[in-house]
Amino acid sequence: MIGIAKNIFRRRNIGMHDTSSAAKHCSIAISADVEVDLIKTLLERKFNRKFQMRVKVEGYLGEEMKYRLVVDDYHTIDPHHRYHSIHGYETSNILDVKMEFLRSYWDKSKKVLDSVGKTLDKWDADTIAEYKETMVASSREELFIYADLEGLM
Repeated sequence: MIGIAKNIFRRRNIGMHDTSSAAKHCSIAISADVEVDLIKTLLERKFNRKFQMRVKVEGYLGEEMKYRLVVDDYHTIDPHHRYHSIHGYETSNILDVKMEFLRSYWDKSKKVLDSVGKTLDKWDADTIAEYKETMVASSREELFIYADLEGLM
């Protein structure tokens, strides 16, 4: 798998560190806008329906407002399928909503990977199952590989 990734990144002229083990990861510099768009597009392909991005605002005018990016498919009218919603962490700076979304998304992916082999109660098991359902990749590097294979990069 690492060999395939090296070939893909070499072909795309994206630099990689010396990978002597699978634990090391590549350094890819793309904007948060592009990464969020990749996740949204791969979600649309996974569930075969449109997802929307919106900013949820909490607070009162004149006080500190909290912003959070939400990617969901609630606008799709389909009574036979469950709706999916992914919330980013909240921030007081509107310009940071995509970075906080990515931080939240990858933190949840890490929780899914850390839960493998553990005994969980029903609440935690349901939460992990929900996170797992909306995962399009288990890491940023895997996301870029999928995006390249799908022709998105």
